[in-house]
Amino acid sequence: MVVFLVTTNFGFITVDEYLYHILALSNDGEQFLKWPLQPITHLFVHGNLVHLAANVVGLGLASAYERRVGAKRYFAVLVVGAFASIPSILFYSENIAVCGISGGVFGLAAAYFTDEEELTLKEWLSAIFLFSFMALMLAFYSEFDSDSNDPLDMGVDHIGHLLGALGAILYCRLKPLSVVQ
Repeated sequence: MVVFLVTTNFGFITVDEYLYHILALSNDGEQFLKWPLQPITHLFVHGNLVHLAANVVGLGLASAYERRVGAKRYFAVLVVGAFASIPSILFYSENIAVCGISGGVFGLAAAYFTDEEELTLKEWLSAIFLFSFMALMLAFYSEFDSDSNDPLDMGVDHIGHLLGALGAILYCRLKPLSVVQ
């Protein structure tokens, strides 16, 4: 919330475009060289108040997962999902900037369903397929539904969400709860 307050110039309404492009993760090499900490700072920047609120609500909903597995596992899955979403910028041909910890939140959602010791390989593969299918459907829908030309158009990075979920699913599979506890 504090970072959002700063990036909106203490107005809490409109994100400062200059700050956004410095702190958000960009696939433009020139922009990246201006602030090489983008892979970290982009996790704390949000495009608008709705984006911030959605991530806060997602973290709140994922608290059910935290109560089941503990704070340490919850945080590890959040971080893995957040960093697994970073390569999404490589899937876009135009220069873009992505922000937020949504990949980590989607990772928590995926882990809620898949971080179980007794899941079979078939169930894990089903989860991967279903999360991939859901992300693709959302991506296609938003691609055909978008008509904004705003330079700070806060389009949704569905690829980043998918990669965050897949990263968390793989982490949970490679480092099962029984090994961690």
